[in-house]
Amino acid sequence: MNIVAKPFEIARRRIERGWDKSSLAKEAKINHSLVSRAEQGNGVSPTTAKAIADALQAPVFELFELAERVG
Repeated sequence: MNIVAKPFEIARRRIERGWDKSSLAKEAKINHSLVSRAEQGNGVSPTTAKAIADALQAPVFELFELAERVG
């Protein structure tokens, strides 16, 4: 299984706070590229998903979902 972001939901909540991707990365204490990856709808690690959800003060399940790996 893969943890895949709901990119529009993450971006919406980030923008509501007036944050750019770098601001979210700083709040989540993760690399900017991981925020970009999530907002592109790509898979992320459980640690990254939790960090982004915590920074946005949202439950993980509202921002991410499980998907089967392809290939």
